[in-house]
Amino acid sequence: MKSILNFRPLFFAFVALALGIRFSKDIFEGNAFIISFFVIMLAIVIFLTFYRKKIVSLIIVCVFFSFGLGLFYLDYNKFAPIEYSEQVTVVGRVNDEIYGSGSTLLTDVRINGEHTGNLYVYITNTEEDLSIGDYITFSSNVETMSLNDYGNINTYYYLNNQYYFAYATLTKNDVTHGSPSLSERFKLAVKTGLQENMSEEGAKLAYSVLFGDKTDLDDTVTENFSASGISHLLAVSGLHVSFLAGILYYVLSKFKLKYWVRFLITAIILILYCYLCGFTASITRATLMSLIFLSAGMFGKRYDILNSLSLAGLIILFVSPLMVFSLGFLLSFFCVFSIALFARPFTRFFQKIKFPKFIASSLAITLCTQIGILPFMANYFGQITIFTLLANLICIPIFSIAYGLIFSCLILLPIKYVNIILFVPDILLQFIILVAQLIASLKIGIIKLFELDYITILIFYLAFFALSSFLMLNIKAKGSICITLLCLCFCYACIINQPTIVTTLSFSLIDGKSEDVSAVITTPNNEVLYLGELTEEGNKYLKYKKLNVDYFISDTKSLFSDNILTENTTLNDISIKFFKFDDKIYGVLVYYDNLSMFYSFNQKPETYQLLNIAYELMPENLILVCDTSSYGYAENLKSSYYSSEKILGLENSYSIEEYGSFTMTFNGNILSEIRSVN
Repeated sequence: MKSILNFRPLFFAFVALALGIRFSKDIFEGNAFIISFFVIMLAIVIFLTFYRKKIVSLIIVCVFFSFGLGLFYLDYNKFAPIEYSEQVTVVGRVNDEIYGSGSTLLTDVRINGEHTGNLYVYITNTEEDLSIGDYITFSSNVETMSLNDYGNINTYYYLNNQYYFAYATLTKNDVTHGSPSLSERFKLAVKTGLQENMSEEGAKLAYSVLFGDKTDLDDTVTENFSASGISHLLAVSGLHVSFLAGILYYVLSKFKLKYWVRFLITAIILILYCYLCGFTASITRATLMSLIFLSAGMFGKRYDILNSLSLAGLIILFVSPLMVFSLGFLLSFFCVFSIALFARPFTRFFQKIKFPKFIASSLAITLCTQIGILPFMANYFGQITIFTLLANLICIPIFSIAYGLIFSCLILLPIKYVNIILFVPDILLQFIILVAQLIASLKIGIIKLFELDYITILIFYLAFFALSSFLMLNIKAKGSICITLLCLCFCYACIINQPTIVTTLSFSLIDGKSEDVSAVITTPNNEVLYLGELTEEGNKYLKYKKLNVDYFISDTKSLFSDNILTENTTLNDISIKFFKFDDKIYGVLVYYDNLSMFYSFNQKPETYQLLNIAYELMPENLILVCDTSSYGYAENLKSSYYSSEKILGLENSYSIEEYGSFTMTFNGNILSEIRSVN
């Protein structure tokens, strides 16, 4: 019987392992729809396997899929921070320089003398500037982090082993000065050298492309790179590693060294570079693939990009299974997967229409990359621009020259006057910034995209997989399968992106951690009001609940140009009264269907004075007062209290310190339920 599928054991083992890890989350959460979908898919696969008599293939897929299920469970449950109900004493090592106030991830953390996971701390004030390597000691309540973040795995907590969050105010006695590690000293020296020899913007961008650290980059630059589709230049990825490996191989070949010596030197330098960049998914994948490529040449074997990609993926997922949820991992692997499938046919196509070979190859790889990242652009940015292809064609060749020069200067930085050559990459990087700014500013050519879940993404890639050489059918059959799957993908995306139909009145408090707390009120007539500034946590909540905001009620006009309310008004059946102090909004009273809900924006002394006055003016059926240090409770008509400050010790208390974000649901004018938003 003629085979219709080019089965590659290594590739399908990698896909099965990744799907097993991802699917395990849905089993863990009891997602009936996704479980049913996979049961049906599994039945189809088993039937086709037995029908085509490919039992060995089925065994390979099932074994690695099962491994994935187990690896998720083991890795997820390793993240198990202890919950502390009272103030604790924290000792930890600082990882960033802090002047006055700011945030940093503390490592080598001890809580009440016991070693634990890392802690992210916001320093509200300090009498002494903090440097990398310093140890700080403080007492505070600590908030326990959870990997489950509005239905998604929070890979930042996972990758940084962040168990806790806390605030701290420090005196000189709380700081013990230490010293940076060897790698930290090297990176600080590089940063200083770049700042001394390049413009401010150029130095920040150069440091980012060298180590993938975007902390110092202006938000505007980051947003412009994302909007123009060249954000991959900011994260150390396969592009960077391939440049580096190419430079090293070319230089070492000039010394007439034996192949195994060149391989060893290149491997050591690439692994050191991985270490400096924190072993992120993209650079680890690229390094492994580069070493596989070099070792294939050393042993006289033919290099296969797809097997190389699969082997790198298997190694990464066996070491860190939850990396399958990381955006960096997904972007890196799907870009290379797309290149492996379509780079050659696209190149041949562009050559047939008379493009020179170099331009045809560049166009093909850029187009493959855009196909690879399209679903993730939909999820994280909601849109793409048709000028993305142009931006990449302009910026990538320029970037390759700039990156090569910057990396070469790493070993030349200590030599006086040599670093004058940094003015060349400085000019090139400034030009890339201008291109990103220009394309991001264009209001034409923007295509809005659906948000996609991973089932939709899977169907999307299956559609393009059907066009590849893996499926050994004629082009007409391949095209029919591809179009059918894309239509299915579109229909499914339309269904899952339907906005939430609100059937009950609820008030949701969204804890922004280091940011301001905000809130969302939903009403049975489908009005959605967002109170406060739109924080990152608030944005996640809206996406998770699929809520489209009708009105923003905010104390600032900096975020929104329309549908923002700052005056007393009535919206359908909702009445809104604002409380101001020195022309700044500090609180809002929302009245709906005999319910009065009060929300205050800021935890400041002026707020307390305002609330002392405002509370006397409140109606007797007040439902909610929240988000300040002094006030924090709800009462229904039966006078049951729900406290957001544990120190009040009220009966039936529900603590924001313990639970963070929560939702109150009302049945008529009776408070019927309080629960975590997750």
